[in-house]
Amino acid sequence: MALKDTRMTRRGLLRLSCAGAGAALLAACQPKIVEVEKVVTQVVKEVVKEEVIVEGTPKVVEKIVEKVVTAPPAPKEKVELAIYGFQGAALEPTFAAIAPRFMEQFPDIDVLSKSYAAAPGETEERMITRLAAGERPDTMWLHTLRTYEFVRLQVLEKLNDDTVYPGYSELEAAIFPQMIARLKLDMEDVYIMPNCIDIHSPTYNLDMADAAGLDADNPPKTWEEYLVWLDALQGQGTWPVDMLVHTAWAIMLYLASYPGMYTDTIVTIADTEAFKSLLDTEPVVETVKLFKDIFDKGWVSPERAAPGTNFFNDQLVPISFTPSNRGYKGMENAIGDKFRWAPMGYPLPPNAKKAEPAVTGVGDGMGQVIFKIAEHKAESWEWIKFCTQVEQEADFGRNYYTPARADMGNHPYLDEGIPQHKQAVDLAVNGIPRVGMEYTRIEAVIQQEYQRVLFEDKPVEEAMSFASQEFDTLLLAVQEARAAR
Repeated sequence: MALKDTRMTRRGLLRLSCAGAGAALLAACQPKIVEVEKVVTQVVKEVVKEEVIVEGTPKVVEKIVEKVVTAPPAPKEKVELAIYGFQGAALEPTFAAIAPRFMEQFPDIDVLSKSYAAAPGETEERMITRLAAGERPDTMWLHTLRTYEFVRLQVLEKLNDDTVYPGYSELEAAIFPQMIARLKLDMEDVYIMPNCIDIHSPTYNLDMADAAGLDADNPPKTWEEYLVWLDALQGQGTWPVDMLVHTAWAIMLYLASYPGMYTDTIVTIADTEAFKSLLDTEPVVETVKLFKDIFDKGWVSPERAAPGTNFFNDQLVPISFTPSNRGYKGMENAIGDKFRWAPMGYPLPPNAKKAEPAVTGVGDGMGQVIFKIAEHKAESWEWIKFCTQVEQEADFGRNYYTPARADMGNHPYLDEGIPQHKQAVDLAVNGIPRVGMEYTRIEAVIQQEYQRVLFEDKPVEEAMSFASQEFDTLLLAVQEARAAR
């Protein structure tokens, strides 16, 4: 059901900020969420019969005695828990599978989906508007990369406190560690419980590689090998590759892999001073030159698919970017199962430290939050805990979201549906987190200068030097925000 949208006013934003700050102060004073059941007792009189001896003769007499009894508890009033989110091809079926099991286990809680008929990004914007208008949601499916915006508004509950949300530590231990590490890096505490992750990587068509005379079982690992593949794939499909060198999010995904390519850590490019001026380093400059060369040769799809269409814009391409299993499923829906697709790593940039191509995306996905102004925090936490258990996580997998739990490697769902389930889980083990704080602003900086390289022939060194200055300014803002916590 589509929810009516409202416009955000300046007054509404101020109201939201004040409400959030007030909620933060109140939350700090609140004790642990405990449900107390009232016990009602009463004294009743009861007639009992008793045998006595009167003058040597047994007789039955009646007497009145008083007894203290406990009254039966009054039936609990049902709680209606609204789960906000967006209408997605994978999310809605997952909710439909999980909700009945939850309500069977918790008969006093009714859960219902309040979905926006909008794209995920629009969903978060609409929720901010509704918060400003005074709505009191309990919980919401939220993109992990958007969590910081809500934290900055001080409207989310901190979840990583077992005294308030019992069982949190057990759940955290089950999640891919890269995901938790990125959340804590960005926000110090954890405000979202991850349910699923995206494993972003280029994907290639094995049949087209075979037809081009390439070794389909050994995809390229370096840019030199990658260029050989693109050259050989001319004539296979419409273009050899789509989106790799054209769109903001694709270039950001590649650059997000750099720390893992050059260090032994799982940090993001917005992590520490170590990555200051990253965009102006030789590896990045040389990689952007490669992107530009591929674009100039006409080896790349000239535009991204329009919103609402599949990732291929109905074109057959040998190599494409795909967001985890959702992307694989999209391929199957678009072109059927006559082609074989397999994930590959990002080609290693010049002088990379790693010996194997990197995959990015762990730390990116969907999770659930609890709002500070929620009326049913305890019930919301029960729902979130339930969704994060193994069997419910498997439903995310069956609907083509890779579960956020790291202990799903042997679950039967991996043998159901598409074969890429197992590949995605294997890739997630060594995945590199994406940027969280200020992600959209960092992306905009890169996109602006990168587009000038592609379409205005701006020299790569000049573009990356300017982008690096802007990038460093954003890094400084991130560091100052962390220092102020």
